[in-house]
Amino acid sequence: MIRTTLLLATLAALPTDALDPNPLESKYGRLPKGVAVEPKPATTRPAEAPPGPVLADPVRRALTYLGGAQHETGGWGHFVVKPLNRPRTGPRPANALPLITKDLHFPPNLAETAAVAAAFLEAGVSPTTGEGAAPLQKALHALRALSAPPVADRDRGIVERCAVTRAMLKPDVDAALALDAVLAYRARLAAGHPAREAADNLAGLLVARLHGAQEDGGAWPPDFKADGILQVNARRAPQYAKGTAARAYFDAFPRPAPALADACIVRSLFNARRAGVDVPRETLGRAIALLADLHDPATGATGGPETPDNQPRAFHRAAAALNLLHQLARATPPHERADRQRTLDRAHDAFFKKLRDAHTPKPLGPPRNPLDARPKAAKPDRALSIPVPISTVEVLAYFLLIESLQDSAHPDARPVAAGITQALASRQRDDRGWTDPNVDDALTFHWALHGGVDTDNLPPRSTNHLLTALTVRTLLLPHPPELAGPPRAPAAPGAVP
Repeated sequence: MIRTTLLLATLAALPTDALDPNPLESKYGRLPKGVAVEPKPATTRPAEAPPGPVLADPVRRALTYLGGAQHETGGWGHFVVKPLNRPRTGPRPANALPLITKDLHFPPNLAETAAVAAAFLEAGVSPTTGEGAAPLQKALHALRALSAPPVADRDRGIVERCAVTRAMLKPDVDAALALDAVLAYRARLAAGHPAREAADNLAGLLVARLHGAQEDGGAWPPDFKADGILQVNARRAPQYAKGTAARAYFDAFPRPAPALADACIVRSLFNARRAGVDVPRETLGRAIALLADLHDPATGATGGPETPDNQPRAFHRAAAALNLLHQLARATPPHERADRQRTLDRAHDAFFKKLRDAHTPKPLGPPRNPLDARPKAAKPDRALSIPVPISTVEVLAYFLLIESLQDSAHPDARPVAAGITQALASRQRDDRGWTDPNVDDALTFHWALHGGVDTDNLPPRSTNHLLTALTVRTLLLPHPPELAGPPRAPAAPGAVP
């Protein structure tokens, strides 16, 4: 049971000029009589909500859509699975799940709930005042319930876990996203507010979970089943190539992005420490040492050594390294920050040079016939045409990259950030969200783990709540500053270890 009817019907009935000062608060609809917002504490005045950013239409439409998909329990699931719209053929396997005969709303999970709640909070919706307060307070209760210690994974998990983070990132990304949301709550809740203590406790619990799950080498473990599938496919690769194996085991299985997952977790831990949450130094130290291998301080290059096997993920590793350097610069005392910033600037220089080299047309060679006229040289053009694929993993990489560019004075920083966000906005669906084709493959894996292998049970492609929330958060990030005067000179060689 979700809040769709109340929220969307009320929104549709409100004329544009009757919206609240923060128009996002009206997307929740008017509360029924007898349902009150949590009372203000008698002795403590809640902190005044800072003015929210000016919201672009894509953000407003996406948040309206997400507000209508909140479960009565306060959380969010993947999306809605529609019944099969084609006739089935052949007998059904004995272990197949029951056929879907009506709309099935995915149960809430930690990653989706956290990402959506953080999107609303970062967009300026207050958890203490206005029409958005009650739904966001229910979302905080849902986060507390979903953050309870997970049950032992018995090779299943379609209900308990997010299929996308489990298959394409790492399971502990769920806790990192939850930590982001809880920190956003804490920033809007004054000390002494009834929900502040709960948020403080939950932040400590999530940090402790991430600390306990970290491996000795600094990384966080992949999902055991997803990792097993990849290992089986790697062992059978020679057989597949020779045609001696009929098909790959989960041949459409999405390829995970472990560096992005680790960088996402490290970013959340840095933010927690800045917010005053106790984060063990050894946890951050091990993770920094791991991700530091993705940056060459001598040249500024990011992404680590490329091989034919890992080259498709080079952009992900570069975004992870740049965000780490950004976090280190922010965490450095002001009197020492200049050196860290120079290291980040040098990495940006190398990143944008590589980006231009990869997307600049090669010059025409000499004519084959000497009598033919040599073509005129094209005028140099700073405009870049860069593909912007959309998936949950790619949008997480865009988020980490654009965040790292916020203080960049590189001449390409602002155009690239604007180009990415414009491309994301242009791909918004009519239902106001975004869809990820890889989610189909991730959910195929998840449905099979749940005990059903009948393809008639597989959900059709639909708007994904996690992707939509991450896209909103990316669109809300501030862009790099506009440059005044000549571009800065490239950063000098040298780096801070």
